[in-house]
Amino acid sequence: MAKKRGFNAGIFMSSKFLLAALLIAVLLAVGFARVYLKNYSSIKEIEQLELEAKRLETEKVSLLGLLDYVQSDAYVEEEARKNLQYKKPGEEVVVFKDPQVEVGKGNIEIHKSNIVLWWEYFFAPNS
Repeated sequence: MAKKRGFNAGIFMSSKFLLAALLIAVLLAVGFARVYLKNYSSIKEIEQLELEAKRLETEKVSLLGLLDYVQSDAYVEEEARKNLQYKKPGEEVVVFKDPQVEVGKGNIEIHKSNIVLWWEYFFAPNS
């Protein structure tokens, strides 16, 4: 005795229906994968931008501190002393000469080697 299948059972078991269902499942999986990858890349980009924002905030604080220092009287006085040879009344300026540099003819600096400096230290007459 053969079992009689219903109309619906025949449609769901046909190869055309199974092929169409498989095709739809593959299309849905591909669409889901694309959305997932786009979401993943967006999350990574947001994390990177948050790190960049923190770095820039730190740099901003540092630059604001530098700006406060540059605008202070202490910085102005320091720069005037270094670059403009400024001195306060009653102060004396002391200049230290570099022992490794010797001024030759025509104001050309001649650098002495370390060995020559030691030789002069031990064997040169004291002046």
